[in-house]
Amino acid sequence: MKKGIICVLIAVFLVGLMTVPQSALAGRKKILAHSMSTVTHFWFATQRDEVKAVCEKRGVTHWFVDGQDRADKQIADLEDLAVKKPDVVLINTMYANSITPGVEALKKAGIPVVVLSSPLAAGALMDCWVSADQHTITAAQAEVTAKALNYQGNWIQIEGKPGSLINKARGDGWHSVFKKYPKLKRTGHFHGNYVRHEALRIMEDVLQSHKEPIAMVYGHNDEMALGVIQAIKEAGRPIFPKDGKGIMVVGVDALMQETYDAIKNGEMHNSSRWPTFGKEAATIACDYLLKDKALPKKWFAPPYVVTKETLKDW
Repeated sequence: MKKGIICVLIAVFLVGLMTVPQSALAGRKKILAHSMSTVTHFWFATQRDEVKAVCEKRGVTHWFVDGQDRADKQIADLEDLAVKKPDVVLINTMYANSITPGVEALKKAGIPVVVLSSPLAAGALMDCWVSADQHTITAAQAEVTAKALNYQGNWIQIEGKPGSLINKARGDGWHSVFKKYPKLKRTGHFHGNYVRHEALRIMEDVLQSHKEPIAMVYGHNDEMALGVIQAIKEAGRPIFPKDGKGIMVVGVDALMQETYDAIKNGEMHNSSRWPTFGKEAATIACDYLLKDKALPKKWFAPPYVVTKETLKDW
């Protein structure tokens, strides 16, 4: 008799579990995980902080993992997240061609993936891509720069991180314009890894070794452009447009106050806005988690080339 009663009670309990309203099961706090390949530069740290701020405002738990500038570490982070099962994962990487195994682990676990800035490698599944058309933005910036140079002069290119798809687009977009003007000649090509002190060292060497005059230096981000400006100033060389005969310096990102000040003071000629996409991606992800809004396949920010004349739109 007692065994029969116990069996009935267990059955009632199990039926009760199965009929718990979905709203009650969903009552736990939603979790947004954010995986980045590095946070050592201003742009990356700003993205992390923007995502965290949106999550705190929306009442979503924020998990953050730092790949420490290693593809294998970011893969391990993503595979670990696949086991821990957050509700959505945001990914920013400079190793798009390498982290596919980690992304595949997330997809097998049924976890939605939102990618910020650089796309993933061909064939890797993204539920949502939050970015901008870097090629179009850079081409627009290159046209502004070419016109300011009167379509002639020697120029130096300092790239960011080799292997980064965004870094490649910043070069391809630029060259798509400059190749139209044969009097614009690239006389130096270097990699500064998006790091200010590396660009500073490169520019110091360039100023000492280049015998031909330099009309312009294009840095693939503002950190490197600011390093170039520092090297020029420390060498006692003039800078355009503050000095009409000086070296023009341009960068990319247009996020830091230092960039605003440099453009305003005539030490950086222009930059182009490349948001971190942290605020935008986190807002899209939180709307998905809290309002059941579908993730858009693609969300792109509009282009914005920053010059002294357009600073009012900063």
